[in-house]
Amino acid sequence: MKKVFSFFSNTVEEFEPFIKTRTFYWPRSFATKTPYQRDNDIDSFQENVGDTVYIVAGARVKNNIKEPILKDRITGFPMITHKGTVKEVFDHPVMGYRYTHGRNPKESFMLPFEFLEELMKLDVYLGKRFSKENKDELKQAIELGKIIKALLETDEIQFKRAYFKKGLIFIQNEDSEVLFQLDNELSDITYEEAEVNDRLTYREMPSKQSLLKIVKECNAAGIDGNSLIQKLRTWRGQEFVKVEIDEEIFKEVEGKLQEGVSTRLILIEDDSDSLINDIKRKVDIKSSNYFTPKEGLKVKLPKNQILYGPPGTGKTYSVVRKALEIVAPNIFEQITSFEKQDPDKSFRDKWMDAYKHYIDNKQIQFCTFHQAFSYEDFVEGLRSDEDGKFVATNGIFLDICESASLSKKQIAKYEFDPNKIKFFKMSLGDSTVGTDIFEYCIENNVLALGYGGNVNYSGCEDSTSIKKIVTTQYEGVDNHDVVVRFMDYFKHRLKVDDIVLVSDGNHKIRAVGRVTGDYEYNPNEEISYNHFRSVEWLYSGDSLSVRQFLNEKVLSQQTIYRFNKADLNIEFIQQLLSKSDETVDIDSRDFVLIMDEINRGNISRIFGELITLIEDDKRLGEQNEVVVKLPYSRKTFGVPSNLYLIGTMNTADRSITLMDTALRRRFEFNEMLPDVTLLPEDVDGVNVKKLVQTINERIEYLYDRDHTIGHAFFLGGDPSEQNLINIMQKKVIPLLQEYFYDDWEKIGLVLGGTVSNGDHNYFIKKETIKPADIFIGTQNNRLEEQSKYSIVSNPTKQALINVYEGQNGQ
Repeated sequence: MKKVFSFFSNTVEEFEPFIKTRTFYWPRSFATKTPYQRDNDIDSFQENVGDTVYIVAGARVKNNIKEPILKDRITGFPMITHKGTVKEVFDHPVMGYRYTHGRNPKESFMLPFEFLEELMKLDVYLGKRFSKENKDELKQAIELGKIIKALLETDEIQFKRAYFKKGLIFIQNEDSEVLFQLDNELSDITYEEAEVNDRLTYREMPSKQSLLKIVKECNAAGIDGNSLIQKLRTWRGQEFVKVEIDEEIFKEVEGKLQEGVSTRLILIEDDSDSLINDIKRKVDIKSSNYFTPKEGLKVKLPKNQILYGPPGTGKTYSVVRKALEIVAPNIFEQITSFEKQDPDKSFRDKWMDAYKHYIDNKQIQFCTFHQAFSYEDFVEGLRSDEDGKFVATNGIFLDICESASLSKKQIAKYEFDPNKIKFFKMSLGDSTVGTDIFEYCIENNVLALGYGGNVNYSGCEDSTSIKKIVTTQYEGVDNHDVVVRFMDYFKHRLKVDDIVLVSDGNHKIRAVGRVTGDYEYNPNEEISYNHFRSVEWLYSGDSLSVRQFLNEKVLSQQTIYRFNKADLNIEFIQQLLSKSDETVDIDSRDFVLIMDEINRGNISRIFGELITLIEDDKRLGEQNEVVVKLPYSRKTFGVPSNLYLIGTMNTADRSITLMDTALRRRFEFNEMLPDVTLLPEDVDGVNVKKLVQTINERIEYLYDRDHTIGHAFFLGGDPSEQNLINIMQKKVIPLLQEYFYDDWEKIGLVLGGTVSNGDHNYFIKKETIKPADIFIGTQNNRLEEQSKYSIVSNPTKQALINVYEGQNGQ
């Protein structure tokens, strides 16, 4: 579910240009807990894409703002000035340039590199126009930013702890025993000489090797790298977000900004902070954004159910509610209680936000059945990998079964902070030719690298020294640059406590480990690999689909590389490695697979032998548990008991009586008919309730109730006469044409009659075509008169009324 945050900005140098360009940059995960959040152990403090942000300006902004329009609008403090949405998350510290606008160095301020091009588009900054010198400096800073971005993308910038004190910057050296100062020489200095300690605000800056790379690339581009890196700065934190401004607010709130508090998470149930309470009142925040699970007994819900009914009866919306009732009963109860308290208000957005949250973390998954959908799509099939080999690949059903089964397995704990560690992919041998390397690593709690040959790299401190040894000592056949890159990742970039995902081909993960030791060279082991890192294996069970770990991506064939955190499903990994004293039975979370249009698929072809396994008593752990061996992967498989299947079917496409008998026996069927009680009785003088009721009574008489018109067609949107006419013309009449196979006489009966002249008070026009009027010399031909039907182009409100009241409203 999306969260709501407040950002407290009290620095005019960033506030003014950010607001003018409608783009706000801010450190991520810096929310300070309120007393309520501390007492309730609430820890969901990461801003994510789609979250809402309210920007609050403080006294220094109000007193020092130069921009005339903002100066007129910000009349007090604190003041909520704008509302925005998180659009992007960056998985590295905010890097920026300390820019001086004018000649007074005391007026310099750090602005993110991502923002500098936007700054250049402004005519005035802090009440002053840009001089030629200002523009030239910014152009060089922008080039510096592009160089840094390129190095970040190739993972060539490493960050180290940094200490900012009295205008000086000291950064940890590679061995962390000493520091170096950010000066022209990058000269080493001890902690004692720098007079710094870990009580200072935590910041990170590029390492010495990274700074030297930046200088080298700058010089190659024709700009002075040494002088430019002196103005390189970072904000607090290890990640940051980009917020786009959506709307202006400018409402003063009661209270004051607290020193050191830059971000708050806003919860509707949290009334422990007076400033946040007034923010909620002023912007009318009524939705709860964080839910604490409640213990309690859950009503037994059917494991397999199908919602069926005519089109437009709200099946899709009902699926959302039923899925949330299963996976998040506390949220279901809470939103349901809101609806009871305020029955005239729509809570659709709240339902959909919660649903999207569980879709994102893959606890709810969705697929659509169709004529071409098969077992290979749904369960598992053979797919070509990057080598052109065919490998068994999970379908959506096998994916969600693995997730549900995994939620009950024994997993070693690792409670980690995703902001303080990195995530790597690594291959342990070729899984297509054997498992010797992988099994050795699992048994001996190590990671092993096959690249590098019989050479000891223990004395290497960086990639340059690795390259020197490879050039002079390595005798293997692998490309030297590849050996250097992989060894640098394995020895230097992979840190203790980082998490490694071990691949099984490009589509599966077969182990997860936490690095526990530094590089070791051992040429005497029983396997052919010589380079090792000790590791604690956190998971090493059945191979899991990579789609549970990555968002819309597969693994690369590179032996080792670092993941971009934005590509990872961090929440799943945290749940997989839940905290415990030793091992943990992960909470038996429930999962839901939604199968839309289930009646359009060939059930036997899609489910195959698994149709038996979905029965309640045949599932894993039940009395009559049944398992099978899958045809492609040859894995033993059963359906977990915490997986719920929900199907939908449109009875206008296919009657329930024609459904596969095996499917009908294994699913509960819930009929959803049109509910006219939900419709208004007066929209611009039209009784919508009576309109739909009359149409459906006629359809049921002329055809059957499977083909009636759903109430959902007439809900939502603009409640007006013209909207009702559009619904009739674009949704209802096309359905009637399909139902009655263009039998216009019956369509006319359903819609209250036809008109033969230019009258616009009906939906259907009927004309009589006489042969003599269109053919020459037809006196002796026995051609009969015919009727021609067409849809009235501009029907009036009376056409709607005539459907249920007859001509002229009689």
